[in-house]
Amino acid sequence: MRPTDEANTEERRQQIVRAAISCFNKAGLHGASMAQICKEAGLSAGHLYHYFDGRDALVRAVYEHDWASAQAYLEGLSETANGLAIYLDLVKSKAHPEPEEDSVGSLAFSLEVVAELGRNPELARIHQEHRRNFTARLRKMVLAAKARGELVEGATVEEVMFAIETMSTARTVWAARGADPQDYGKLARTLLKGLLVVPRR
Repeated sequence: MRPTDEANTEERRQQIVRAAISCFNKAGLHGASMAQICKEAGLSAGHLYHYFDGRDALVRAVYEHDWASAQAYLEGLSETANGLAIYLDLVKSKAHPEPEEDSVGSLAFSLEVVAELGRNPELARIHQEHRRNFTARLRKMVLAAKARGELVEGATVEEVMFAIETMSTARTVWAARGADPQDYGKLARTLLKGLLVVPRR
């Protein structure tokens, strides 16, 4: 395949992934049909299957796209002052806004993917691999925060990592309950005040 053909193929694949993300955000993982995704992408079903051999392959591509976006975001924050607080949404940053464009922000999609991991061994394998990479990047960010003096004296990296994992789960549950995000932010700041030096908003 010529370089131009490869570039065009990858561009078209990304177009389909973006269309799938839009549909998943609107209707969830199982609510979005391949017909809807094809329509969003402006392609016929036959044309779409030229780039992805089935729905599972497309879901994996979307999932990997989201992981790659999250990991790149962490990498960019690692050397940023108060990067950990920015990541935890405890402070805002115009230079590092939360990555929302071209990502699946739907709570329904996230919960459905978790359920999907139990029936889809390949997706579960990808999840485990990306989770390891994500955890390594998160640890790098916590270590960088510690080196900059942004952790409370005596707080360990393991404690901060555990707090972040706990908060991540709590945030999902909080969203599922339809609770006020501002209330979550207040509680998160209280939880982390013994671990993280949080600047005022």
